Amino acid sequence: MPSSVKSKLLKQIERAVRDNIIINDKDERKLIALADVEGEPLVALTIYVGITAQHGIPVDDVCDYLCIEEDVYMKRLEQFVHRLDRYYDLKTKGELAELEKQKSLKRFVTKLKLVTRSVSNSPPDLLITYK
Repeated sequence: MPSSVKSKLLKQIERAVRDNIIINDKDERKLIALADVEGEPLVALTIYVGITAQHGIPVDDVCDYLCIEEDVYMKRLEQFVHRLDRYYDLKTKGELAELEKQKSLKRFVTKLKLVTRSVSNSPPDLLITYK
């Protein structure tokens, strides 16, 4: 992926996260959410890492962009995958009542959908799919 496109995509994903999740001003660069409002501080970072991984952006580039260590990235990616697996497991089994009980999972999926929709509504030059 050309570095100019990668840079634009990293910024576009960050903008989408910031537009849909309230970020704590003290930890602004690392995308730490305001826990009082969002329910958990790492939801923004987890979603950002997951979406960048889905777009095939290399780990090193994401870590450099956010000024985080690779182990933090890997923990957030693991959490992203775990939550999506849990959501799809409940949805596939038709356990919507259980999903309603798990408020943090439901909030995570709702925020993920909002951010994904924002990224999808990006200008055409950023809608290129990379594998």
